[in-house]
Amino acid sequence: MACSCHGPDRRHTEVTGPMDQCPVCAKKHFDDAYGCYHEFMYTDANRDHIHRQLRACVNHTFRQWPDLAKKIRDLAQTILFANDADLNTEWDDLQRSINDIYYTNNPEVRQRLKTLAAAGTSERNLDNEN
Repeated sequence: MACSCHGPDRRHTEVTGPMDQCPVCAKKHFDDAYGCYHEFMYTDANRDHIHRQLRACVNHTFRQWPDLAKKIRDLAQTILFANDADLNTEWDDLQRSINDIYYTNNPEVRQRLKTLAAAGTSERNLDNEN
């Protein structure tokens, strides 16, 4: 299934396919798997969803970032075979790696986050003064 996950600004006029190398798609799939794993890992249906999202993430990374894709694939295998006890820092390590490729390819997002954080700090300071 193709996606149009690049936002309403339509910077990317082409629809992204399931095997296209795309850090936005990789982040989207990984973040969904990460959130579901850390909240809903206890049922087969949810574990299946987590596994599918990790496999989709692999599809979006295997050509351009093969080492990252292998690590994601290994995590998917761990989920598939319910070897969760073997996990240590894999989820957080992969999240950092995916964020790195995402922000490298979308540097404007990091700047917008800094602006939002600064605005939030200013608003909190104003609230504390009242």
